Amino acid sequence: MQYLRNTWYVAMWSEQLVPGKLERREILGEPLVIYRAPDGGVVALQDRCPHRFAPLHLGKLQDNGAIECGYHGLHFDRHGSCIYNPHGKGLVPEAAKVRAYPAHEAHSLVWVWMGDKTPDASRIPDLSMVGQAQARYITQRDHLEMDAGYQLVVDNLLDLSHTVILHRGVLGNADTASAQIRVDQQGDVVTVSRWMPSVRPPGLFDMLFRRDGEPADHWTDIRWMAPCYLVNDAGVTAPGADRAEGSGIYGRRAAAQRSPRTPWRVRPPMAIPFCRRTTVR
Repeated sequence: MQYLRNTWYVAMWSEQLVPGKLERREILGEPLVIYRAPDGGVVALQDRCPHRFAPLHLGKLQDNGAIECGYHGLHFDRHGSCIYNPHGKGLVPEAAKVRAYPAHEAHSLVWVWMGDKTPDASRIPDLSMVGQAQARYITQRDHLEMDAGYQLVVDNLLDLSHTVILHRGVLGNADTASAQIRVDQQGDVVTVSRWMPSVRPPGLFDMLFRRDGEPADHWTDIRWMAPCYLVNDAGVTAPGADRAEGSGIYGRRAAAQRSPRTPWRVRPPMAIPFCRRTTVR
């Protein structure tokens, strides 16, 4: 299976990368070992010792930030080079190295560059809402593993008309089946907007807003940033009123292909902007 490689992929939440611990991740079919260096930076290496192919994440992290392979004790630094051989005369073959992947932290997430071109941190998708949201607006930082290709996740979220049936009564209802739909594309970013004026609000949005079941203007906007990042802005407001006067939800999702069969999907926290006239308990 072919993938877009010269781009950033989410590996995990920053808070999950505990100092002194080796974490294993698989992205685009490539096994990685990820850890924090002594200076707090993030290191991502190929999770396979070149000697006997033992997984490096089963080794031990040294005080100097190198990984000791758990099989024969070779040490590898943050650049993937073998810097110590405990056997014989201690000779280190030039080929004794593993691939090092550029890694970066942004928006409370750890990102890994899987390609061979020079990485550009400015190309990390804007998920700033995740890192800036107040604690009371955070639901959960977690991930899901799904036995499906990530493209199906993207297809699902770009077509939010499915909420009418699949999430009937919660995120959609019969009134929201008809919508004014607009599709905009700017470079690698596609936005699909659904506008439903003066409809009976679906259950979740009625709960977040006035809790009276009275008609409201309803919107669901989903933005896709290639290859696998989506931002969902959905809410309700009084008919004819500004969106800022209403209430709704923001959702951030990333779907990274773990292997040719299974994607490893990060689900960022949801931020809820509260309606000025109501309080959600």
